[in-house]
Amino acid sequence: MNPREFVDFLDRYQWEKLPSDRDGNPVLAAGFLRNHGILARVSKKVPISMFQLSGGSSILVPAEQAEEAKELIKNQAGRFRTCEGCGHILFIDEEECSFCSENSGADK
Repeated sequence: MNPREFVDFLDRYQWEKLPSDRDGNPVLAAGFLRNHGILARVSKKVPISMFQLSGGSSILVPAEQAEEAKELIKNQAGRFRTCEGCGHILFIDEEECSFCSENSGADK
C-alpha cells in the first residue's frame, strides 16, 4: 500500500478504540480479531521520554464491528487465568502450572 492508499483505507471507516488491557498484547489481540473476521489495526503512540511517559499501543476497529470485537476478546480472556505462583498464563481448567511444578524442587 502506498501512503495515499493507506490514508484512503483509514478514511473508509469510523474507527473505535477498544478498551486497553494493561496485561494484554495488542499485536496478538489484533491478530486474534483479524483471524475472526474483524478488521483491526494497532495504533502505536510515540513515547515521550522527556516526561518518562510510555507511548503504549491501542487496538482500533471499525465502529460497526466494535461490539463483536469486545465480545470476542472478553470470551477469549475468560478461557485463561494467571498462575498465582509465577504469573504464567494457564487455561482456566488447568489445575497446576507445569512451570511451577517442574521448578518446585529447584530450591532444595
